[in-house]
Amino acid sequence: MSDESSGDSSRSHERLVMPALIFVGGVHGAGKSTLCRRWSHRLNCDHLTASDLIKSRPTAGIPDQKAVTNVPLNQQRLIEAVRARAPYRRAILLDGHYCLRSSYGSIEAISIRVFQELSPAALVLVAGEAEVIHERLQERDHWSPGIPVIIEMLSAERSHADNVSVELGLPLFTIGAGDDEERISLEVQNAVAG
Repeated sequence: MSDESSGDSSRSHERLVMPALIFVGGVHGAGKSTLCRRWSHRLNCDHLTASDLIKSRPTAGIPDQKAVTNVPLNQQRLIEAVRARAPYRRAILLDGHYCLRSSYGSIEAISIRVFQELSPAALVLVAGEAEVIHERLQERDHWSPGIPVIIEMLSAERSHADNVSVELGLPLFTIGAGDDEERISLEVQNAVAG
């Protein structure tokens, strides 16, 4: 029995006002924000970053470094922030991660449940080369993990992005240096349109 026929109008209304969400993931320094800024105009979407949304929640306590002390709590705050903003926004390009480095140095895959609750219409992975990412982080943040750590993060991001794609039944669009960005953005747009 559907929500509409059961009289639960608040749930059916929520479904109607939630805009499409395109999840754009990759390691720190891969170029997610740069890509999202360009695509936000091309796809007529709002660009939001997961870290800014998490920081916008009360008592988020996000440290300045890239490691996260409580990945599940951070992701719950992300879900709450997206839900709080979604009824008032156009489609969303959400700039985030498939995996995070914990404050203990381990790589933690973001729970499939988080992606299910975010309910993306499309998944994008921004790939990159470890050496380029290392240089970019050094310039931007004046700090970078070593190249072996970046290689490990790139591998974990790719593997978990594939898992999320399979679990959610959504195609994964991968973009890296030299790829046809316009063609891929059109493919993403077509996937969102159904």
